[in-house]
Amino acid sequence: MKAFAIVAVVLSHSYPLHGYALPVVIFIILIGYSTTQSYLRNGYNSWFACYHWPLLKRRLDRIMWAYLFTVALEMLTSYLLTSFLQIGNFQASYWVKEFFNGGSGPGSYFVPLVLQIIFFLPVLYILAQKNANLMLIGAFALNILFELGCYYWAMPQSTYRFIFLRYLFAIALGIWLAKAKHINWYLVTAGALLSLLYITGVSFYDLRPPVQPDWSPQNAPAFFWPFMVVLLGLKLLPEQANGPVKLIAALGKASYHIFLSQMVYFYYMDYLFAKLPLGLYILINLTICLSAGYLFYLLEQKLRAVLNTKKEAGYAVSQ
Repeated sequence: MKAFAIVAVVLSHSYPLHGYALPVVIFIILIGYSTTQSYLRNGYNSWFACYHWPLLKRRLDRIMWAYLFTVALEMLTSYLLTSFLQIGNFQASYWVKEFFNGGSGPGSYFVPLVLQIIFFLPVLYILAQKNANLMLIGAFALNILFELGCYYWAMPQSTYRFIFLRYLFAIALGIWLAKAKHINWYLVTAGALLSLLYITGVSFYDLRPPVQPDWSPQNAPAFFWPFMVVLLGLKLLPEQANGPVKLIAALGKASYHIFLSQMVYFYYMDYLFAKLPLGLYILINLTICLSAGYLFYLLEQKLRAVLNTKKEAGYAVSQ
């Protein structure tokens, strides 16, 4: 599922998909789903267990090192372009701000969102331990109240895009799915159809719901559609990866690194191919982003393996 979502990210940044793909929502549903499965496997049923620092540290570690490298690469590229080609205007203060904003490039809000989700998700999980259905309904209601507040107080999209509450219902859907013993496919299908009607109305007709207008196709009423996509993926995709499926699974494991790579690519290189025929342009974008992201993933895995080996060797010597 993550592989298909990351391909949708690159496609949506190459050609407008008008809110139908919603790949970030799929990622967030999967975060809620996989994190909850991990909690359940390990028997985490308390605040203390979910907020145990070694657990949080492992989750942050998987996010931050790749992110730090990406922002450092963007900063170095900007400096070199300014210094040697007189392109742009490198300013250290700008890049300090961008570090806290998630870097530069499309989807740069994703890392700040994931960091917030890591710290807040246990709250929804503990509530779901008491009553998963009420947790889901409450998350939807709170998500809608947040949207209404953003609309009536005219929250600018530059602020709105960083606040995880806009995806609260997506997190809750993932948690609920991991705990659900039975799925009502009639209800899910009806919800998905309503979401598609909502996205179509907002994207192509004069539907103006009271939500933040710049992100109107991507809020809670639209999340039933990507939820059904996740359900179908979990049901239909094989658990054992063989042949071509193995390649897709490998891209899924590297999806976070591909996401970071496409940020850099679309920020610095996209214009080089933008005038090519659309099909060729999309093919080049996919090839570069998927390849660069996968190599980035392999490089980090190799580096982690080397560091872990040295760490274990040092520990053995100290004993």
